[in-house]
Amino acid sequence: MHLLRKQTLRVILLALLLLAILSAVCEYRVAAAFDIPIEGAVYHVHRPDNSHKTYLDIIIGRSFSGRLPDGIDSITVTGPKGGLPIGKDDFNYNLQSRAFWIVLPGIPETGTYSFRLTSGNSFGSATDIQSLVKTIPIPDISKLKPAKNETESCRTPAISRSSIDDPGTLYYQLQLRDLNRRRVYRTDYIKDILSIRIPPDILSPGETYQG
Repeated sequence: MHLLRKQTLRVILLALLLLAILSAVCEYRVAAAFDIPIEGAVYHVHRPDNSHKTYLDIIIGRSFSGRLPDGIDSITVTGPKGGLPIGKDDFNYNLQSRAFWIVLPGIPETGTYSFRLTSGNSFGSATDIQSLVKTIPIPDISKLKPAKNETESCRTPAISRSSIDDPGTLYYQLQLRDLNRRRVYRTDYIKDILSIRIPPDILSPGETYQG
């Protein structure tokens, strides 16, 4: 009877050990599944009309295999003063860059911004810091090439600007829209860019675009 109790106790201990090993493996697999690679960014944008805007971007990594943008269930952003009153439905989506983006009025608050995105049981998170707010001087559009209202026959035109006398590092983004204000092309934010060539198959002959 004493031997039977020992064998029973040994079986129970082995079962508990096996259960602990299985639990550890399951926890690891769940943790690994809860990872959507994202990058979050906050920008202060000085527009040509002299207005100031806050841009928020969330870029989805290529390893995410879900369908975009419908595969994303929710987006939440927390700013330096707490949660922002925005959700996924408030964001636009850019197919080329796999980016959700939104424009908010005013200059961004300095501090840390946290981005969280969910898809089913998976999620991704990222942070960015707005450490300095600087008003970037607006380029003189009369010195842009192609010039305003100019007809360009090339389907891959290069657009350039004159340099700005500023000691700091500046980032620029080129956006093109059709006359219905639908975005047809948008670059990333590029450091100290003076010229960029539009890729082929973006512009259509005979169409008018706004920059």
